[in-house]
Amino acid sequence: MAKLTKRLIDSLKAPREPFALIWDDELGGFCVRIMASGIKTYLLDYRDRHGRQHRIKIARHGVLTCEEARNQAKQILAGIAKGGDPIAERETARGAVTFRTLAEDYIRFRCAEKKSGPEDARMIRRELLPHWGRRLARDVSRRDVMTLADEIKKRRAPVMANRTLSLIRRLYNFGLDRELVESNPAARVKPPALEKSRERVLDNAEIKALWHGLDKLPGFPGTRLALKLILATAQRPGEIAALRWEEIDAEGVWTIPAERAKNGRAHRVPLSPLALKLLHSLEAGKEGPAFPSPLDPGRPITRASLAHLLNRGREILAMEHFTPHDLRRTAGSKMSEMGVSRLVLSRILNHTDKGITSVYDRHGYDEEKRAAIEAWGAKLSDIVAGRKSKVLPLVR
Repeated sequence: MAKLTKRLIDSLKAPREPFALIWDDELGGFCVRIMASGIKTYLLDYRDRHGRQHRIKIARHGVLTCEEARNQAKQILAGIAKGGDPIAERETARGAVTFRTLAEDYIRFRCAEKKSGPEDARMIRRELLPHWGRRLARDVSRRDVMTLADEIKKRRAPVMANRTLSLIRRLYNFGLDRELVESNPAARVKPPALEKSRERVLDNAEIKALWHGLDKLPGFPGTRLALKLILATAQRPGEIAALRWEEIDAEGVWTIPAERAKNGRAHRVPLSPLALKLLHSLEAGKEGPAFPSPLDPGRPITRASLAHLLNRGREILAMEHFTPHDLRRTAGSKMSEMGVSRLVLSRILNHTDKGITSVYDRHGYDEEKRAAIEAWGAKLSDIVAGRKSKVLPLVR
């Protein structure tokens, strides 16, 4: 090490080795490299915010003076301190793809055509871009992927860690298809957490406690009512959240459009008197979201807002943890206990029938669905009122 000056660098002789490095004792990481050919080049070694070591070329001696190269090195270090990555910035200027570019392309072209697109976009912006947004897409390594998944798992979010890993894999497969990257760092990375099959079903006492406890939770009234409607109709939380007034006809049948149904098929849901009573308690309009967002009345609340309300109100409810989807499972299980056949229950839940019989069975089952949903609505009313149920079991 030495104080690098023009006089010192001019006096340096070519080494016998392929090259030699002379480090500046004034600015850490700044050095001059002398090749066996005699070429002298200013370099800067630095660590990015992830702790990885990099070396960047500043200029040849003679093109810049020693002081000019040192000042440029200081500017580079200042940019790094603010979160910049000079190598990625140079590669981007040459046409290399950054992770941000890959991610924004995925959001623009892939998320737009997926039902889960908004959730994917949210995860990308919340979990991925803060870590890798400034880096080149090709520089994200298998180790980076595993480290990020492990960090999310440590936040007591094991399922989110698995979902994030799957999203990274899909994102890079998209990049491979479009020839934006040459490899997928998430390929063959094992999920960081084991997932247990979700089997939570609320019993009658829990249903009653939840129904009355929801009214005590702070938050948007429509979100509380949407949770009750999941239990009354056995429909998916995301479909309930996005319900629009124009989807309900004069006969009290709610038609979930194909583009919003999970299996891509329009789904008719006969609404019970209890479900209609819940909806009539809202400020009904002729069209638009039944549960408008308090931040943007022209858009519906999100599926995530339903889970957030339950998480915020966990202490008030004083119940074992459950999710909005568990309310759908609870309604389906209770209808099965009442004698609703598997076939009719499958139609109510809008599950995909992959059997060969489904090709020929085009019966809508509207009457059977209405009988089952209305019977469940009557039983649910008795449960929340604390009355002994008068509903007779349905014949299978």
